[in-house]
Amino acid sequence: MKAEPGALAEALEAVYAAYSRDAWVGSDPLDRVVRYPDAADREVVAFIAAGLSFGGVGIIQGSIERALAPLGEHPAQTLRQLTGTEARRLAQGFNHRWVFAEDLANVYLMLGRALVDAGGLEPLFAAGMRADAEDVRPGAASLVAALGARLDPGARERRGTRAFLSDPAGSSASKRLHMYLRWMIRHRDVDLGLWRSARPAQLLMPLDTHIARIAGYLGLTRRRTAGLGMVLDITHALRRVDPIDPIRFDFALCRLGILDHCPVRLDDAACARCALLPVCGRPVR
Repeated sequence: MKAEPGALAEALEAVYAAYSRDAWVGSDPLDRVVRYPDAADREVVAFIAAGLSFGGVGIIQGSIERALAPLGEHPAQTLRQLTGTEARRLAQGFNHRWVFAEDLANVYLMLGRALVDAGGLEPLFAAGMRADAEDVRPGAASLVAALGARLDPGARERRGTRAFLSDPAGSSASKRLHMYLRWMIRHRDVDLGLWRSARPAQLLMPLDTHIARIAGYLGLTRRRTAGLGMVLDITHALRRVDPIDPIRFDFALCRLGILDHCPVRLDDAACARCALLPVCGRPVR
């Protein structure tokens, strides 16, 4: 099903109005980031939080807390001062699926070195970003390359470390990287708005299983594989609804899946309550 543009826009606006506010942030990894008042701290803890955002939300939030706890009340300051030995000591015992203590220590080190060398992460992104770029991929590639360059080659090749260094120029969706960039670049709703080196219009959809499924129901993509092609399909479709800030719908649409308000198993009662029902192509009984 492909909804009429006006009807699709009306339905998306209704979901956005219902779910885009701070009241829902407790169901998101961002909840563990906004607890830090300082912008320098938020920039680095958000990178850690985004990198660990795979799996169930409760498990993710627990892992984020374990990863951040050793850094104390001022993580940016702690990271700037870390040696390799100290990073490994702070990360000792950590595990989140295939991210292990050695991987977390690598993340601590590359973030700390970026803080010392560049003053933060935005300069690494801005070095590759262009004002006329269609989307954030040039800046994202620059950020990932610059962070990876601050580790030894062997460390970069670890699977758990690579989870934080996805290649935005490749065929994967790079969901966690694009979620981090959404947090940094958007200046509205739940997002942090710390960076000025790109515009919200240049963001790409952070594609997770919830977005992939619901986007299919709405006719935003016909693809079955959740990769870069699907990211571009969904982003371009949302740009037709809001060319200035198309990814503002991400957080709200994710709530439908995360909160089971759009359950995987068909539930007519849930569908009847959903603002997307008039434009949803999901069959109902």
